[in-house]
Amino acid sequence: YGGSHNLGGRFEYLVMMFGYVGYKCFGITLVVVAHQYAFEVYPVSCRVAGGGLSMGVGKIGAVTSPLAYEWITAFYGTWTAFFYILACFVILDGILVSFLPFETRGKAL
Repeated sequence: YGGSHNLGGRFEYLVMMFGYVGYKCFGITLVVVAHQYAFEVYPVSCRVAGGGLSMGVGKIGAVTSPLAYEWITAFYGTWTAFFYILACFVILDGILVSFLPFETRGKAL
C-alpha cells in the first residue's frame, strides 16, 4: 500500500507521503469545519439537536460508503466508477456550498 512500493527516488517518496498526509489532514479539517458550521446555523433552542442530526447523517454516510463501493465495483466491474461518482458528489457539494444562507462570522451565539 502507500509506503510499501518502490517509487524510485527520495523525491517521489516524499511527494507521495506529503500528499497522503495532506489528503488526510484536509479531509479531517473539512469535517471539523462542517460540524462547526452545522452547530452555528441553528438557533440556540435547537442547536444540539440540529448539530447532532447533521453529525448523524454524516455517520450514516460513513457506514454506507464501503457498501456502496462494493456494490458499484460489482456493478461496473471496476473500482474507478466509485471514485468518479465521488468526484461528482464533491463538485455538487462545492456548488451547493455557495448557496449556504448564513454568515456566522462575528455574530453572537
